Amino acid sequence: MSSWSTNKKSCLKLKYGGYRKSRYAIMEKETFVQAINAIEKQIRFDVEISEALGKAFPNAHTANLLPDNHIVIDALMDLLREEMGDEDDWIGWFCWETDFGEKSDNLGAFDIYGNKIKMDNAEDLYDMLG
Repeated sequence: MSSWSTNKKSCLKLKYGGYRKSRYAIMEKETFVQAINAIEKQIRFDVEISEALGKAFPNAHTANLLPDNHIVIDALMDLLREEMGDEDDWIGWFCWETDFGEKSDNLGAFDIYGNKIKMDNAEDLYDMLG
């Protein structure tokens, strides 16, 4: 089975201005969701590790104790953005600003008509990009 599908996209307006450009070939939903969920799982694990190290080294800031594995995560994020045609970095916004959808109620995405776009999980993000 091919990891590509054809899907016509609608143009979405970013809340802070600009438009997402259309692209027709996109990654399969299951593959995309697995990748986003893997990034989230790794980030959450890294935070647990830094918090545990913070208990062992109370004078250190836990942010400084995070494992330095951003190279792989950054490469995967770049790959996802490219494959999904995400020129406006919706994927980064979803992962970092909404904390993988945890804060999506506070930080909304809206279509060109002002309707809020559901962004509670990686499936919602895929649907918005697709």
